[in-house]
Amino acid sequence: MAVPMRSGQLAQWPVSTVPIESLEAAAREWYRFRDSSCGVKLYNQHWLLIIVAVILMMLLGPGWRLAIARACRLDETDQCHTRDPSTCDQLAGCLFLHDKGGGVCTPEASFSACEDLRDYSGRMEAMAIALPLMMLGLALYVKWQLLPRLRDEASSRLAGPVAQALVGTGWSVKAHSLARHRGTRAPQGLRQGCCSPGWLWLEFAPHDGPVVGAPLAAPLAQPLPASAVVGFVVGDPGIARAPELSEPPEARLRPLLAA
Repeated sequence: MAVPMRSGQLAQWPVSTVPIESLEAAAREWYRFRDSSCGVKLYNQHWLLIIVAVILMMLLGPGWRLAIARACRLDETDQCHTRDPSTCDQLAGCLFLHDKGGGVCTPEASFSACEDLRDYSGRMEAMAIALPLMMLGLALYVKWQLLPRLRDEASSRLAGPVAQALVGTGWSVKAHSLARHRGTRAPQGLRQGCCSPGWLWLEFAPHDGPVVGAPLAAPLAQPLPASAVVGFVVGDPGIARAPELSEPPEARLRPLLAA
């Protein structure tokens, strides 16, 4: 049975002789912890961490370089359409940039925006590396550290009280967890999903002793007492008699008289 992880979600209890009300009462402590725990919320939003990390790598990496290239595209415009430096200097809002090929007359605002972006390019490149790594590190923390901690919490706050409610039924319950890896299949009965860090579930198993209410096995043949001897009939406990001694004297003498 999957551990209920969403706020307001109730457990899907298996069929049993224990009333559902008793099992729900045993799960109240887990419900209170789950609805107020930041760790559970982080577990539920694990998929969002991965998406944000991918978006940041796209925006702060190739996206930022495209923005700089677009802003620094110093082409001639209708306002600054000239190749003559002196003419460009006389045009309002235009700036002539000298180059090996002669130069280009470009709007001054575009040149200023380009310079500002280049000033911030070093910081953005550092953020393009740091922020995605932080998000991916947080996602790994959820998988390797938070998931076992939530399993322990589910064991003490959910599996423990439910096991108390199952006392006398012959069944026990234990909390388990499994981290997701490439190619990992979901435990039987749980949804596979795609972006969760792993699975948390309760496993119900019978005790070694007999289950209360279950029919007992057919009685096996009882072994002979240690005092019994082969060929003897066991009467009272611990007393063995030969079969012929259990017959009356007349029955024993009848075959001899007939001969």
